[in-house]
Order: sequence, then structure tokens, then C-alpha cells
Amino acid sequence: MSYLFFLGRSPELSQAELSVFFPEAKQITESIYQVEGDSFEYNTRTIPIPASIKILGGTVKIAEVFGNASDLDPATLAEYLLKDSNNRITFGFSTYENVPKITQGIYGEVKDMLEKEGRKARFILPKEHSILSGVAVAKQDVLEINIVKNGDAFLLSKTMSVQPFEEWSSRDYDRPFWDSKKGMLPPKAARMAVNIALGGNALAKTLLDPFCGMGTILSEAILRGAIAMAGDSAEEAIEKAKKNSMWLRSHDSTLPPITFFLSDATHISDHIRKETIDAIVTEPFMGSPKLGEGKITDKKEIKNAVKGLEKLYIGCLREWHALLKPHGVVVMALPDIVLANTKYSVKNVIDRCETLGYTTEQGPLPYSRPNAVVRRMFYKFIKR
Repeated sequence: MSYLFFLGRSPELSQAELSVFFPEAKQITESIYQVEGDSFEYNTRTIPIPASIKILGGTVKIAEVFGNASDLDPATLAEYLLKDSNNRITFGFSTYENVPKITQGIYGEVKDMLEKEGRKARFILPKEHSILSGVAVAKQDVLEINIVKNGDAFLLSKTMSVQPFEEWSSRDYDRPFWDSKKGMLPPKAARMAVNIALGGNALAKTLLDPFCGMGTILSEAILRGAIAMAGDSAEEAIEKAKKNSMWLRSHDSTLPPITFFLSDATHISDHIRKETIDAIVTEPFMGSPKLGEGKITDKKEIKNAVKGLEKLYIGCLREWHALLKPHGVVVMALPDIVLANTKYSVKNVIDRCETLGYTTEQGPLPYSRPNAVVRRMFYKFIKR
């Protein structure tokens, strides 16, 4: 069997995550990848490919490829829909990139053809960008046909699973503590970073977040089956992260508790034995809130802020090296600051990685809003 993975709004980070589980994935477009097979290995288990939608933070939809078409006339589209055994069909089409838009007139013709064959049919039109929303597909039980240009033909696929949007939203907004004003890392981004760090089998691996904040990364780590440890220099952050983790565990009693330390990230080794950590995943302090709000515009002040951040990150990487097991992994977000068409980056951190005992394996992998001043760039470092 063959499946298409439709990635979210950060395709580079999403692809890095996808390659953890499906290294042979073939790129079709910038944000669509094709995978051959029926199942994959996850935490020592073999599970069906469509079920990976619950594991991946960066994939919004998985569809099973069922054919190629040379044209998109109503009869061709109706023929594929008639292969569905249901007497009632709610259908819709999502078209990507260079595929012509399916007009409402064509929808009507397809509906008439289905009804002539004895099916009760209705259709759902995309609200924007010629793509049906995952919410509409899930809530209205839509038979969604995805149409992707593939050479001179059109690759047709049937949606098998969509991102569990209610679960992601609940972990973000229903937990006791969250703060959108602080630019917290969203659960989906945290899951992508955790997956990149832990690989396909997270069981019995120990993950540390030394800047734990509200504990988003920790929650995604224990949901993957890892052992999680956390530090933060702010007692308030530790207390909020603890309550958030208790809330998550109240919904799933099989999840393990998280170990917390009130500690500066550059002195976390005071609490953890050497070479006991498999992966460090974190979004460190990214600068003053005023910086993210664009209220600091003086170039000298911005450069001084960047130097301070470089010093902090280099100190952290130096401190964490001893904690990591041989070939241990660090996945961390580093800031790019973009203001008035000028970009300021913590370049010295990347330049110093080799001397600090790391190899840069991946990055920069962007995850940010298009017009953000402080933009997350994820990197994956391997302990040498």
C-alpha cells in the first residue's frame, strides 16, 4: 500500500520528524510525502501507518493512494467515489498546488452521477485554498479525495486519518496553566522536537528539559513513553509545570510521574548524575518579552541581547555535555531576531558546537509565525 502524508505549516521541522519513523519517505511536493508499506515500528510495537497521525505533531492528514488519473472530468471522479460501499456518501475534494480547482458545477455533476447509481449523496466545499479542513472531514464524516499533481497525471488518495485536533487543543488550553503572551511552545511543536530527539522507540529513555516552563515538552515526552526530568530557575514555573503534569496524568493513570528540580539550567548537574540522560529537549530563555514585542529597536541593544543569549546557550551546552549518555541528543530552539529587515542570530553557538563536544546533525528547522520578531530555529546536536 501507499500513503501520502500532508505536513503542517512548518514543513522542514515536520519532515525531520516524519523521517524518524519513515526514513524512506519520498517527497512529492514541499509539504507532501509518500510512504510505501502497511505498518511501522513504534515503541517496540508494529502499528498501521494511518495510526501514526496520533504520534506525529507535524502531520495534519494521512491518505491512502488508490489511483492515477489523466484528467479530472466528473465521470472519472464519480467512478472513484462509487467504489465506496456506503449507500450515503458525503464527499469532498482537496486539490494541491498546480491542480485545477474543482468547481461547484463539477461537484453538482458528480452528485447527480452518484444519485443515478442509487447513492444518496451530498458534498462539502472547501472554505479556502481548495483544501477541506480536518475538522470538517472528521466532524461530518467526509469521504475526502485528495488530488496531487504527479508528473503529467493526477495522484488520487482517500483520507484515512486527520490530526486529532481536539486532543491537541485540550492539552494546550484545558490544562490548568498556559500563557499565550509568553510565546509558549505549542504541544504540536513540542511533540515534533520530542520525536526528533527520542526516535522511534522512546521506552525507558530519559529526557530532560532544563527550561521546563509550563511543562509542555515534558507532557509530550511521557505520552511517548519516556522518563521525564525537568528543571527551571523559577519556582513559580516549577509549580505550574507540576500541576499541568498532574492534570495530564489525571486523564491517563498509566503515565509516569515527572521529576522536577528547582535549578538554573547551567547548574542542573548538581541534581543529576553524569551520563544518565538520553536526550535534552528544550526551548531556553529567548530574550526579553520586549524583544519579542518589537519594542527594542536599537541595533546596539539588540546585539548586546544576542551576545547575552549566546553566552547563556554556550554555558548550557557545556554543562549538559557531562549529563548526556554517549551519543546523547540535544534538540533545542534557538532564536533568530528579525527586525526592520535585519536578522540577528546566535551564530556563535553553532560555531562553538564542535569545540563543546557536539556535532550539529540538523538545523536550522524553523517554527514561527511569518511576521514574528523572535523566530524559533530548532537544532539537533549529537554528543561526540
